[in-house]
Amino acid sequence: MKDIWKIFKELVKSWPVVRRIARYNNDQTYRQNYLGDFWHFADPALQIGIMILMFAVRNGSDKGNPHATGLAGYIAWIALGMVTYFFMQSAM
Repeated sequence: MKDIWKIFKELVKSWPVVRRIARYNNDQTYRQNYLGDFWHFADPALQIGIMILMFAVRNGSDKGNPHATGLAGYIAWIALGMVTYFFMQSAM
């Protein structure tokens, strides 16, 4: 348990370095893109839009899931899941 607290203390102490490394990683990832930082938001939005077109509009409502009825319910569920996925993917 002491080792875990030691790691957290080191992370807090070196937070500016962690932020610089994360910013550098994002800059390297999107350096060759024409849209630049806008692509951080455009890429997930396009993927969510394609999934909405393929599953919600094409298949209609889902009778087995009462929370995802119609297009609005599907958009809410897919957006919640994809935002969580993309956040965790980039955080890991």
